[in-house]
Amino acid sequence: MSHIAIVGAGVAGLSVAFELLQRRTGHAVHLYEASNLPGGNIRTDYVDGFTIEWGPNGFLDSVPETLDLVERLGISDRLLPASMASKRRFIWRNGRLREVKPNPVAFLASGLLSWSGKLRIMAEPFTDTPPDGDQTVFEFATRHIGEEAASVLVDAMVSGVFAGNARELSLKSAFPRMHEMESRYTSLVRALLARMRERRPEGENAKPHSRLQQAYAPAAGPAGHLTSFRGGMSDLISALVRAVGPERIRFRAKVETVGRDRCGAFRLHLAQAQVAEADALILAVPAWNAAPLVRDLAPDMAAALEDIPGAPLCVVATAFKRTDVKHPLDGFGFLVPRGQGLTILGSLWTSSIFPGRAPEGWVLLRTMVGGAHLPTLASLSDTELLRIVRGDLRTSLGITARPALWRIYRHPRGIPQYTVGHEDRLGRIHAACDAIPGLYVIGNSYEGIAVNACVKAAAPLAKRVARDVPVRHR
Repeated sequence: MSHIAIVGAGVAGLSVAFELLQRRTGHAVHLYEASNLPGGNIRTDYVDGFTIEWGPNGFLDSVPETLDLVERLGISDRLLPASMASKRRFIWRNGRLREVKPNPVAFLASGLLSWSGKLRIMAEPFTDTPPDGDQTVFEFATRHIGEEAASVLVDAMVSGVFAGNARELSLKSAFPRMHEMESRYTSLVRALLARMRERRPEGENAKPHSRLQQAYAPAAGPAGHLTSFRGGMSDLISALVRAVGPERIRFRAKVETVGRDRCGAFRLHLAQAQVAEADALILAVPAWNAAPLVRDLAPDMAAALEDIPGAPLCVVATAFKRTDVKHPLDGFGFLVPRGQGLTILGSLWTSSIFPGRAPEGWVLLRTMVGGAHLPTLASLSDTELLRIVRGDLRTSLGITARPALWRIYRHPRGIPQYTVGHEDRLGRIHAACDAIPGLYVIGNSYEGIAVNACVKAAAPLAKRVARDVPVRHR
């Protein structure tokens, strides 16, 4: 039978393997994972009653493909929606935490922006026609809501989502829906009002103010409700491994290079001079790990893959007695715009988002350090990282106690950055795949960094592979 090799057993690789096996095409599917565990950055630690995530905290329930996958895996009963308190989000601004109010009146009364900044936002409906070509997220935001709001709201939001720099990320690639809305309507307010009219039942009164706030308060959070699992995000990975079959996954199997033989079959060269053959190859690893694999096979593709950068990031988890934290922690957490006196990117109040993540009488925080703004911080020692986090938590939340437990999770390349020109790079990557039958890519380096994006891409890719790769009986 034909063999399909998948390099990488993260959520993307496991999801596409699951979808291929669900089709019962007769292909043999094998995954090659360089580490000794599946899941990539999705990993959950269980320490003294604390549930600590290495990477993603959850996924938004607004993408039906993910919920469908969860149902087919039989783990719907393990879904854990975030608490309603987590709808409250804060930004550190001018020396204090300020809530990002979803109501326009409350937003205008808050101290998040100056009055001139607030008035500039109200001029959004009169935004000029967008420029031709790619543009940065910051350029887009400045044109629509002004430089102050772009620096405070949007740059903080981009740091929270991508660990990125709004002045470098491509609007079209990082936030394609915003790009589409601007291209069609010029003004985001006009776009939101138009969409509201399209969806509104006959006779229902419009509520434009509830839509208007979405245009100027992007840091309030994306659409959908944050959701995880009772045992953390590892529940999803464990279920995928069970469904795929652990016997199909080779751990500690680092693929170093890929070639093709005279018959067109792929030859995967692994460590210790091992070689595996496949009729189709799916690269489900980050772009920077995929690049050296195809350097001899497709040099232009390798160059495009290498041009997709990652933002180094450290996640510092700290646990405190509830009595040592005076702040009520009644929300999702807070983000920090640059130039506001703190070094951290932000801090998530994990035990408030998902009750049960910490034992009774304790709180658990996850604080981000580094990112595209301050990449060198990710290489600091554990001692220095903890010192920075403790200092900023003391300033922002008044926590003076030493953490009773702490863990540091390092992601040297972190989150892929869809910088300006990302669409062109994707074009070169897909063109190279089209020129080499049986070669495919999937993962968060390409068309969405979230778990939802990886899951959503899996079924269409499995359909293509099943269609393109004939079943050979050997």
